[in-house]
Amino acid sequence: MSKEIIQLSDRIKIQLEKGLPGEAAQNKMIPKVRRSLQNIRRDRDAAVLILLFPDNGKIKISLIQRTKYEGEHSGQVSLPGGMKEDKDHDLLQTAIRETSEETGIPENELKVIGKLTPLYIPVSAFMVHPFIGYMKKHPSSARILLKLNL
Repeated sequence: MSKEIIQLSDRIKIQLEKGLPGEAAQNKMIPKVRRSLQNIRRDRDAAVLILLFPDNGKIKISLIQRTKYEGEHSGQVSLPGGMKEDKDHDLLQTAIRETSEETGIPENELKVIGKLTPLYIPVSAFMVHPFIGYMKKHPSSARILLKLNL
């Protein structure tokens, strides 16, 4: 399965080099009520990682469940990730650090393919920067809530 995930990673890299339609696609799907929020200050950055991994002959992605707290994203099912901290050199490091913290997967097992188009989340005023990456093997010790088939 390691071979298949490397091949998929290579195909994703090629597509990313062609450019992203993300913002145009996001604008087509954005609810009218959110259009008025497009020009709001976006100085809070967060990063997430779409993590691909092999599982019983299939390639899957991981989702986690946020802890319960007094906040907008309490208990939500989400991609692993979170807010950029001062110790993070960049948003990629944020995505890797947060993914490791939230799933228990060691940072050195996460291989990053590239970055997707950022998305503004009005309820928490975060600009979320999604990255895509993979692992060559199943994350056996990880705290993953849900595995989605690709």
